[in-house]
Amino acid sequence: MISFLFSHIRSHIFRSVSMIFVSWVCISILYFLFFCYINVVWVITYYNHSIVNEKRFTISGDSNFFTIFSKNSPGLPKSLVTDLENSAMVEKVQSFSLVELPVLAKFSLFSFGLETDIPVFSVSDSALTGALVPVGLSRSMIDFYNLQFAGSSAMFPQITPSFLMGQSVIITVGASKIFPSLPQVATSITGSIVTIGDDFPGFGIVVPESIIRAKMEEVWYSLGNPYKVVAYAKNTADLDIIRTKYSSYSIKLDRDSIKEFEKKVLLIRSIFVGIAVFMAGIFILFFLFLLFAFFRERRDVFRMVYIFGLTGIRARLLTLSEPIFLFISGSVAGTLGIMMWIWWIIKIGNQELLARGVSYQLILLNDLDILSIYLLFTIIFVILILVIETIWRKKSLMR
Repeated sequence: MISFLFSHIRSHIFRSVSMIFVSWVCISILYFLFFCYINVVWVITYYNHSIVNEKRFTISGDSNFFTIFSKNSPGLPKSLVTDLENSAMVEKVQSFSLVELPVLAKFSLFSFGLETDIPVFSVSDSALTGALVPVGLSRSMIDFYNLQFAGSSAMFPQITPSFLMGQSVIITVGASKIFPSLPQVATSITGSIVTIGDDFPGFGIVVPESIIRAKMEEVWYSLGNPYKVVAYAKNTADLDIIRTKYSSYSIKLDRDSIKEFEKKVLLIRSIFVGIAVFMAGIFILFFLFLLFAFFRERRDVFRMVYIFGLTGIRARLLTLSEPIFLFISGSVAGTLGIMMWIWWIIKIGNQELLARGVSYQLILLNDLDILSIYLLFTIIFVILILVIETIWRKKSLMR
């Protein structure tokens, strides 16, 4: 039986190699698409859930990107902030106001002493403590820097939160390198970075409101109304009450982001399933074409089995052993090959992510995922082989 199998494979080497190649490519594509899917979902999960808190909500005025940076922006009333601070349902109230003046900041964390214009936001004094002049940065800004700039030059090293803590920042309100400075510039203050926060604006630095207000008074300006308030509900059950109470403002709950995330995952899943079905369909059609060609050539075997009255598993092996053997050879080779390739991608990719200061890592398919995909793939193709073999068996006996 075995010698008969290998002699027939050698006599039809091109078709045999084609069947191995089709099954190898098809299962490799399925594994790779699933690998991409789980890592895309993991990245989205990392960037969504790492900064999402179910109790947090944000209230902003009726403004967009342009009105926030306009001196005509009305912002939020101070009474709203006071009402939130006195509410029994709310805690950790942080109000943010943009300093609508040029501000120059010199950072000590770079070897060349970077001095640049930067947006500065004031925040409630209670949100920043731990230094005479505490300074806060947003986590998203650090992630953006590490992804886009870190490692591009020796002057731009990778930045970690532990490295930033305690670094000094010299802030001068009214001075600028890009825009005209004010006629009167406030005295410089030296602050220390004490917090990397998820609540802070995505770009710029954050300084306590009392310090910013004093510096703006030095140059005869006043701090405007808050443009955004970030707060936390003491109980998640109170969030619907809070939403209703402040419905006249633009209010966003973090838990809504979780629902949006679930919709994104469903969309991504649909896209990857569609791609997998399309790609698999192409190779399945080609595999069916090869199967039809194979069984058409085995019509004499079908007649011989019928004439001699052969039944049982040995009779079926005469016609089924070769396509099943070729399929299993290709699928096993594809599984081993793609797993080694994915392992190499993860190794190189994780090294690059670590070099850029990105804390998330690519993940490998677990044993259950590999086994599930292989079993599903095998069942589908074995069923196809059995169906085509049955069709040609009946056709051959009818002639």
